[in-house]
Amino acid sequence: MKILEVDASPAGGESPEAAAREARYAALAEELLEDEVLLTAQHLDDQAETVLLRLLRGSGAAGLAGMPALRRLGHGWLARPLLDVPRADLRAWAGAEGLRWLDDPANEDLVFDRAYLRHRVIPVILGRWPGAARTLARAAGHARESAGLLDVLARLDRRGASDSDWIATDALSGLPADRAGNAVRGWLRDQGIPAPPGARLAAILADLVGGRSGGQGEVRWGNYAVRRWRDRLYAIRELHRTPPETIAWPDLREACMLPAGLGSLVAEVPAGELSGGMIDGPLEVRWRQGGERIRLHAGGPRRQLKDLLREEGIRPWMRDRIPLVYRDGRLVAVADLWADADRAFGLNVGWRDRPRID
Repeated sequence: MKILEVDASPAGGESPEAAAREARYAALAEELLEDEVLLTAQHLDDQAETVLLRLLRGSGAAGLAGMPALRRLGHGWLARPLLDVPRADLRAWAGAEGLRWLDDPANEDLVFDRAYLRHRVIPVILGRWPGAARTLARAAGHARESAGLLDVLARLDRRGASDSDWIATDALSGLPADRAGNAVRGWLRDQGIPAPPGARLAAILADLVGGRSGGQGEVRWGNYAVRRWRDRLYAIRELHRTPPETIAWPDLREACMLPAGLGSLVAEVPAGELSGGMIDGPLEVRWRQGGERIRLHAGGPRRQLKDLLREEGIRPWMRDRIPLVYRDGRLVAVADLWADADRAFGLNVGWRDRPRID
């Protein structure tokens, strides 16, 4: 048995239950190998609770579709094969087989919405409508069909005007508000990002698409954000903390591992120059502080790094996350983008597994 520990601290405006769910699935996703399948034991009553909770929170068709029986999770899959099995049947079978299980104390804590619904609300509903759990699951199926049609419409409305993490504002500004909102929700859902609450979605359409933000701006919810830049909306997952000030790179024969999901750097130097002492290290990796300059061509001027990053079209929120390579306190290279003509001595830096920066 392997126990995974997670940080389930809720972000601003996020419920403890939602934070715990996201942290739990994120940890499980990291454990899954390519096309590996994780089986979970959610059952018919869990599905009914999910549909009721989302209804009470004002969810749309995608939310009211409940939990899917199969979906992608990380590099693998999450499968819920027991969604048609009532809790009572599952408990009776487990007891007959002599199985033992752990009960989460949080399932009895009425502070949590799901526990309150399970112990105080659903028993009253079942007292009047004994088949309510199966009826709610059937309603979820109808909502799933509607959500599928809305997804098709969302893809049609942004066809040719979006990529994996951006969508052109022109594609949205010409649509009625309901279809523009549907296009944004579908675009986010395709990236595995939960749809924003209604007020946040309205702010995206009014401020970022409608132009009240002056052509830029950001709307946040939970650990996610949508930012406008250069007439596009970008979907952003929570950025890791700002990297540490300095990372030692003592041996250029080894990759320099970067923090915060930024991949790694590798060094390539002309034959003999590493042993000849021209690039003998140690190097350091630092991050933008402001005022950095680099000479792109021999005899050329030293250019301000901030100007180069802007001209190169590097996304503004990634500019402080570009690794800068230093030797003896002098800037040698800017990741795999530029090398200093006076100082690099033929050093080429490769940036492996880098995030999207442009």
